[in-house]
Amino acid sequence: MTFIILAPPSTPTCALLRVGLGLGLCICYSAIFTKTNRISRIFNRGIKSIKRPSYTSPRSQIVICLGLVGVQFVGVVAWLLVERPATKEVYPYRLVAVLTCGISNISLILSLGYNMVLILLCTVYAFKTRKIPENFNEAKYIGFTMYSTCIVWLAFIPIYFGTNNDYKIQLASMCMCVSISASVSLGCLFTPKVYIVIFQPYKNVRQGSGPVKSVLSGFTEQKLRSEHALHLAVPDGAVGALHQPLAAGCAAPVYGEPAGERGLAHGHHPERGRDIHNLGTARGAALTGDALRGG
Repeated sequence: MTFIILAPPSTPTCALLRVGLGLGLCICYSAIFTKTNRISRIFNRGIKSIKRPSYTSPRSQIVICLGLVGVQFVGVVAWLLVERPATKEVYPYRLVAVLTCGISNISLILSLGYNMVLILLCTVYAFKTRKIPENFNEAKYIGFTMYSTCIVWLAFIPIYFGTNNDYKIQLASMCMCVSISASVSLGCLFTPKVYIVIFQPYKNVRQGSGPVKSVLSGFTEQKLRSEHALHLAVPDGAVGALHQPLAAGCAAPVYGEPAGERGLAHGHHPERGRDIHNLGTARGAALTGDALRGG
């Protein structure tokens, strides 16, 4: 787009400028918004339940992204029909004439306004997902990308609209803003991937059967580690006290077994009694830790 912005104004280049500037930014940030929204929904659903969130498949993501881009495309086509692309001469000074595209500031703001909304939404979701484990997503790199993009566009708006009489500064600021936004997005999102592919190929593997399973398995692993840490922190006397109900013959359900095959207490199930005994210890220690924290 920078070459089209710097090209001599004509009807075709003005039409391409209208279509390409807003649509190019929309394609980029619609994809980032779809990605951050998916990560946020998977993370929030993984905390509440193990049910797979809806519309997280690759096909659903493509449809959502195309829908967001379609809004911008319809707006651009309507803009071309209402205000036909053309050139005009402006006179910033008495003896100076400048040939430029006939685009009003209000039309340009409306065209870029939708992209600004997408940028803000991407930034919000990137901030919300900043604490997710880094081996399950790239929210940290997306967050840095969006923070940098916001800074660039916040600097662009006063520079572009505050220098109406200096077309050189306007063209230079627009080209720099577009180039920096694209370079930051490409660099932050793809440089870590290229680094892993070239220098750390052993990390370039798929974990689990899908993104939801990977994230949920990570939460499960963290939960088991916390329960194990609580088990180690409970004194032996407390653990022995926790085992007394099991030794008395109470039924102790075992995770992962069908409802009809409940494991019994230690000593009543010779084949799996040891596993049940250990499981009861871990569960009792976890409950004790929760009670201590609650107290």
